[in-house]
Amino acid sequence: VVFSFGANFLETWLSPVAYSRAYGWMRRGRAGKRGFLTHFEPRMSMTAANADEWVPVRPGGEGWVALALGKIIVEENLAPPELARQYAHLYEMVDLNEAAHISDVPVEKLRSLAWAFARAHRQVAIPGGALTGYTNAPHAIAAVQALNLLMGQVGEPGGAFLAPVPASEEFQPSPIAGFDQMQDLIERMAAGQITVLFIHGINPVLELPAAAHFVEALEQVPFVVSFSSFVDETALQADLILPDHTYLEGWGYQVVTPAMDRPVVSAQQPVVRPLYDTRATADVLLALAQQLGGEVAKALPWPNEVAFLKEKVAVLRSLGATPEGFWITWRQRGGWWLEGEERPTPKLGDIWKQPLESALPDFSGGSGEALYLYPYLSMALSDGRGANQPWLQELPDPMTTASWNTWIEINPETAAELGVEDDDIVRVISPYGEIEAIVYVYPAIRPDTVAIPIGQGHLQYGRYAAGRGSNPVDLLAPRVETRSGSLAWAATRVTVVPTGRRRRLARLESNIGVEHAREVGAPG
Repeated sequence: VVFSFGANFLETWLSPVAYSRAYGWMRRGRAGKRGFLTHFEPRMSMTAANADEWVPVRPGGEGWVALALGKIIVEENLAPPELARQYAHLYEMVDLNEAAHISDVPVEKLRSLAWAFARAHRQVAIPGGALTGYTNAPHAIAAVQALNLLMGQVGEPGGAFLAPVPASEEFQPSPIAGFDQMQDLIERMAAGQITVLFIHGINPVLELPAAAHFVEALEQVPFVVSFSSFVDETALQADLILPDHTYLEGWGYQVVTPAMDRPVVSAQQPVVRPLYDTRATADVLLALAQQLGGEVAKALPWPNEVAFLKEKVAVLRSLGATPEGFWITWRQRGGWWLEGEERPTPKLGDIWKQPLESALPDFSGGSGEALYLYPYLSMALSDGRGANQPWLQELPDPMTTASWNTWIEINPETAAELGVEDDDIVRVISPYGEIEAIVYVYPAIRPDTVAIPIGQGHLQYGRYAAGRGSNPVDLLAPRVETRSGSLAWAATRVTVVPTGRRRRLARLESNIGVEHAREVGAPG
């Protein structure tokens, strides 16, 4: 049994190809055995559509569901006795009625879910997706992972694995800058404290909320260098563009941590020669270091990126292997991973010694008629980086069949209250910005929630991306989740206002066909 709390693992979460393969094996890979998936999410995503049961939880209530399930499992003696005694204290502060009210999942439903989870031969609870975008994300993640502890499924086959011990000190996972750090950088830029800025691998003009004021701060930086392979919104603001190779043309490595039970370092190598006169960013920086000389040149002594990579990965080689021999093996295998059954696993932290804390989700954007905004990554365009490819633009969304534009998914009940229907253009307004989107009436979303795919709204980025659709990120409140420093990207409420205009949304699904099918299938 798998309980997924917002983790859209069949669509855009982490590694959907690997997860799809594993999901297929869970469902049909064993004779006479079939796994069961329950998915908690306000909107029916592709993962929810493939689940045996979809629970449309209220936004921000996923962690409260996990707390309630753990409470019921302990109180009704559904967990292994030793583990129940060890972790019962985690649920001392949980009130089932409060959890049911906040999550909008009735107590009896919570009880049946708890029994289904606990009585399975093997079970795992997965936190991810929108659950990580609320202001109460750390509490929710802890509550979900506590279910795995309670059932003894941490470090066990089919269960949850903690992030493995790094392969070596050289390969510690790179820390990801939180939104709080970006805010600090933006403040320093605006104050004139940053005189030179190198931008690589990101498009902050598009990807950051407009209310973060990155564009205004960028204007205060005297010299900006972009290493973008394409002229995107950020590159257009730069003083100098030094285009990097594309991912098919370049070298690199990646420390893989999610969902792995052992250290893995994957290899990236070119599959085609560079089409244009581009240069790897690493080569540019190494050449720059040699020109600067002194301590900078000593710290970066490699002649090029490949020489750096050879030396970097050599620390992973087995005893007796030569550096050159390991380099060949590294490229042939596509990386390195720890062999054998013995795999070092980190110890659990002190978080599990105290009762689990609960926290209400906090939303910016008013109350009353305001609706929860549920932005989600486009399966085709991701965060917008694929929008300059026409073959990705025309790829239909798996749930709506829409393409080539930005739409807003509205429950039929809510659409009727607003007086809108399919293909109406509406204005979506938050205290931080507003956009326009085409209505898609979607029965598989909560009435108090609207969903908009991320990926469109480019001002630049080539002829297939520029001037197409809107960017829902511009609606987001610049809220920081205080513990992690991350952007609370699912913590905004919006109002939807009809414009009186219409535009047909490109989609494979036909309204006429759907209505005709209803008439044909009607009784009599």
